[in-house]
Amino acid sequence: MVPATLPTPRETDRVRADGRPQPAFREELRRIPSWRNALSVAGLFVQVGIIVWATVQWIWLLPVSFILMGRVRGNEPKARRRR
Repeated sequence: MVPATLPTPRETDRVRADGRPQPAFREELRRIPSWRNALSVAGLFVQVGIIVWATVQWIWLLPVSFILMGRVRGNEPKARRRR
């Protein structure tokens, strides 16, 4: 059920009336700490290492590892993806 009329949005100090973030808040959202980014990339390599190690140890995990490696590929930083 969709209402007949939508409520009128109100502007706040973080969000404009059209739903977009204010410039200062937008810059804050786009800033990612370097240590957090490095930790994310290191975690990606650790995940890959664990998946490969487990697959070598127990070959029956091959279908599961195939699925998990797809998940890792989706979490890979965009700068490292090839097109």
